[in-house]
Amino acid sequence: SLKRLWPYFLATDAREWFVENVTDGRLNTAKMRFDFPVGSIGERGEDKRIPEDGLTILGTAQEVSLLPLPGFPIIDIGGTTTIKVKDHFIEMGFDKGMVSDAAGQVEISNAAYLNRNTFPKDQVFEISGDLKGDVSTLIAIASKEPLNLLEDFDLEYKPEDLTGAADINVIATISQFGDGKPQGLDYTLNGNVDDFASSVPIEGHEVKDGDLQFTASQAGYQASGRV
Repeated sequence: SLKRLWPYFLATDAREWFVENVTDGRLNTAKMRFDFPVGSIGERGEDKRIPEDGLTILGTAQEVSLLPLPGFPIIDIGGTTTIKVKDHFIEMGFDKGMVSDAAGQVEISNAAYLNRNTFPKDQVFEISGDLKGDVSTLIAIASKEPLNLLEDFDLEYKPEDLTGAADINVIATISQFGDGKPQGLDYTLNGNVDDFASSVPIEGHEVKDGDLQFTASQAGYQASGRV
């Protein structure tokens, strides 16, 4: 509904983001305001910034499916999604959703997606939220395209070697070039894993019935607790 209500020739970059990344959902409420003075709308194919206070959209939606970035599993949001668009600024938030991957499912809650400027071809956006799921599923998603969070670490194990219930808070800033592929990622993870176990030794030690607390970023990771 929002795609149909939003004229294709107004704020084309922000509208294009919605068309490509919000793949499903039902619009509950929407308040839309367009204020484009004469000469402020670009010709077809012309990139032109939205004038200040030219676009305002406030809305809520249900059963939204969100593609945060190309190659990432779709997030199916079960409850209400809030939507805020202010010129080139886009913010979305939701209470709870589910990420489904071949490796399993991960619950994401208290989540926010923020793009401060949709105008440049090279984008920078922020994602935050709380993740719950099996540690092997979380590592499997983090290890492959498009995130590749563990490519710089020489680990002795594979995701499928690990088990345990993970509860993680994540804050990430992602740089995305004009081709849509992530090119830079800064992230901070804080959380714990209950009943942690590995089917292969880690640093020469058998690991089972563990309870771990950890922090991680692109610079490295630290873990403590009982194993």
